[in-house]
Amino acid sequence: MRRFWVITVALLGTAAVAVADDAAITKQLLGRWTTCVTGGSSTEPDGTIRYDKGGVFTAEGQVKLGGSETADVRLEGTWRVEDGTIVHKVTKSSHPGLAPVGGELREKVVSIDEKTLTVKRGVGKERERKRME
Repeated sequence: MRRFWVITVALLGTAAVAVADDAAITKQLLGRWTTCVTGGSSTEPDGTIRYDKGGVFTAEGQVKLGGSETADVRLEGTWRVEDGTIVHKVTKSSHPGLAPVGGELREKVVSIDEKTLTVKRGVGKERERKRME
């Protein structure tokens, strides 16, 4: 019986740490950051994203379509941090073909401080964002 309680306490302690980390990330994310709106292997900043306190985000930038073609894109949606991952859900999109309404994007937070945020999408490259305000 004692072994059961030790395992239970250990598991609950781990869950509490994850929640605290998510809360800390959530607090640090608030504000406006540079971002890479273009998908695929692109990592260069080509837009901005703002995370608001109420769990709403807005993102805008120029998506590279190929060659020298670009499209101005503006997205709005909801966001939350779950297990160290930022989960974005699109509710409005100026280009639904590029970013469909209802689409979800998950970015693992690799590191975050007052000025720099590093995230990773799936198995892709790490992307660095800089705080703008």
